[in-house]
Amino acid sequence: MSGLFAAGLILLALAAAADLAGRRFLPAWPVYLLGAAGSACLAVLGGFALAGRSVQLGVGGWLGQPVAGQQTAGLAADRLSGMFLALAFGAAVFVSTVMAQGTGEKVPSGTFRKSSFTSQRISHHARAAKEPFISS
Repeated sequence: MSGLFAAGLILLALAAAADLAGRRFLPAWPVYLLGAAGSACLAVLGGFALAGRSVQLGVGGWLGQPVAGQQTAGLAADRLSGMFLALAFGAAVFVSTVMAQGTGEKVPSGTFRKSSFTSQRISHHARAAKEPFISS
């Protein structure tokens, strides 16, 4: 499970770095899809923790040598934190994919437009404002 844990965190870090790099060099949809992939990894990880499997990521020694006589640092998820991971990142997968489709840019599965309901609503109110008011 440590590979899935690391993959989720790395994908979210890549999405954050790509977003901080700016959208001048990269369209928005790959950033959202990176976030969706990282969120999916962590949501699945939460499901494993809910099932009672051991979920740990040993990070001891990544930033330096562990202190002698102390436990090595690590990240772990029990059942309660697994429920949080599954709920929060399960919703994040949905939100990230919807945002990737709503960018109005060409996504590999086709072309998507921004919220058509909102744009129809705005154009309806704009037309209504141009028409003369008729009182009865």
